[in-house]
Amino acid sequence: MGERKNQSELSSQEKQDFVDAVLALKSSGKYDQFVQMHVDAMANPTPSTGSPMMRNSAHRGPAFLPWHREYLRLFEIELQKINPSVNLPYWDWTVDNNLNSSIFSDNFMGGNGNPSNGNRVETGPFAFDNNWELTIDGPALRRTIGSSISSLPTSVQVDDCLSIATYDSAPWDATSDPATSFRNRLEGWLGTGNIHNRVHVWIGGSMTLGSSPNDPLFFLHHCFIDKIWAEWQQKPQSSGYLPTGGTNTGHNLHDQMFPWSAGTTPESVLDISKLGYTYDTMSGGTTHSVNLTESIDVSDDANVEKKPHSSTSKPAPSTSKCFIATAAYGSELEPPVQFLREFRDDVVLQSRFQKSFSRMLDGYYKFSPPIADQMRKHDSLKYLIKYSVVWPFVAITGACALVLQKLGLSK
Repeated sequence: MGERKNQSELSSQEKQDFVDAVLALKSSGKYDQFVQMHVDAMANPTPSTGSPMMRNSAHRGPAFLPWHREYLRLFEIELQKINPSVNLPYWDWTVDNNLNSSIFSDNFMGGNGNPSNGNRVETGPFAFDNNWELTIDGPALRRTIGSSISSLPTSVQVDDCLSIATYDSAPWDATSDPATSFRNRLEGWLGTGNIHNRVHVWIGGSMTLGSSPNDPLFFLHHCFIDKIWAEWQQKPQSSGYLPTGGTNTGHNLHDQMFPWSAGTTPESVLDISKLGYTYDTMSGGTTHSVNLTESIDVSDDANVEKKPHSSTSKPAPSTSKCFIATAAYGSELEPPVQFLREFRDDVVLQSRFQKSFSRMLDGYYKFSPPIADQMRKHDSLKYLIKYSVVWPFVAITGACALVLQKLGLSK
């Protein structure tokens, strides 16, 4: 299982490996695909007839945290495809809160922008002169650190946020009461500290745009936001994910999150141990915090009561990942992996044999993560399983899909 570390604890080699992987991802064009994905999510209003400035697929609503967790996970997978030893580091800006911090060193994230040159970043590996050219909102990375606001969120403000027991509350947007909405308090639209948003504004420049992932600081910042959520999930008094249903598409517990496949929902990313990573300061295996046995009214005008934390509930099989196929191909973005997920969700789990297949999948989800971990560590094992197991299985499932449809055995 991968361990995400505080960037200040990384060795010189670990920092260099991370930077090299990011630069390689940029040169391949895939980095810019992630930037575009974030831009598209911000432009996709929920509901579709609304304004993306009120709530969109990835912000100003309950899905803010699960959407970015999946986004970071996919980005990390792409980095590991380049170097399997790389894990996303996080930036604890409650401690490393000024330009003298090691995160802004010339061998890591680089420093501030030059105000006499359009606030372009001129130091570090992501300077324009070092071939870090932006294809969206470019051409150069810009920062105006500390010019709009002078300070970053504090540990006291983060602890206060962690004390909020309810994940979110009506009306499920940027106006949700920060006293009853952990999500909105952490996202920073209301409440002391404006936590997540304040960091974007403090960095300034490229970090204030929809294309903010152009700045690699984005990923270290959001990794810390994800860590805060993971810590909140482990607290006994914390509620499960809300809403479970009844509000805008894309933000309910079982809703498909844009732009991914139907199996990617808020529920599917609740347990970071099942996603294959943990944080260096965390203990315990599960952060799956959702009560699936209780139903509540979560319409926008409902009075939502906190539901008890459940550490034993499990996500439905259809929301879990294709661990072995992902390890074999290196990314969930690869077509064979996407095909297997769609076959599972749209054919197998919609067939008349759904219950039997679900029991089989339960067994798969128990033994497959350790195998996938070993595949990432040993190339010989990865290629053996890829070509002797996964590739033939993709071909067989394609034939099975046709047979099931012709026989009328799928719903």
